[in-house]
Amino acid sequence: MIFRNLAKLGLVLSLAGTAAMSPLRAPAAEQPQAAPTEVISKFYDGLTASMRAGPSLGGEGRYRKLEPLVDATFNLPLMTQVAVGPSWGSLASDQQSKLIEAFRRFTIASYASHFDSYDGERFDVQPEPQAMAGGTLVLSRLVPKDKQPIVLNYVMRQTDGVWQAIDVYAEGTISELARRRSEFSSVLRRNGVEALTDRLVEKAQTLLDEPA
Repeated sequence: MIFRNLAKLGLVLSLAGTAAMSPLRAPAAEQPQAAPTEVISKFYDGLTASMRAGPSLGGEGRYRKLEPLVDATFNLPLMTQVAVGPSWGSLASDQQSKLIEAFRRFTIASYASHFDSYDGERFDVQPEPQAMAGGTLVLSRLVPKDKQPIVLNYVMRQTDGVWQAIDVYAEGTISELARRRSEFSSVLRRNGVEALTDRLVEKAQTLLDEPA
């Protein structure tokens, strides 16, 4: 079932506290650069293609198909940093790298799992983004067949000339990683960074192993 549980997607984070942070890496700039709305439209095109081929691809196949698309659309290193919070600076560089990769795998697996098939859904992107403090807001909707649309708004930020999403608000206001930040902090405090890294890797594999 497509997008079985919106609250499980876990791909959005609170914008609060990100303004002073710099991403740890960014994709190489190419000319000309896509506008914020074009980035999201391209993401949806690729996601829809994966959904159409979803059952035949399987979880791992969808993961491989979506991997470059998610990397290009989202600033995953910055999202990881913000989700971890103030304790990020106390982590060793190799711990940060492993955690970024675990979060990246979890993020891609979430899309591969929750957008696993196609049943006439469409994605609508409003052509004009909205200016906001610390970024640009791209408004969009997931419109399932015979169901109410789901609002998905993307906060975009430009780094080295490249627009990427740093936040997604489901239903217009729900920022899931704002809650995940509390979860991450709790795991780090009790069990340490290795436990958090392992947990994300295990969750990603569980998502990929789920039947469509």
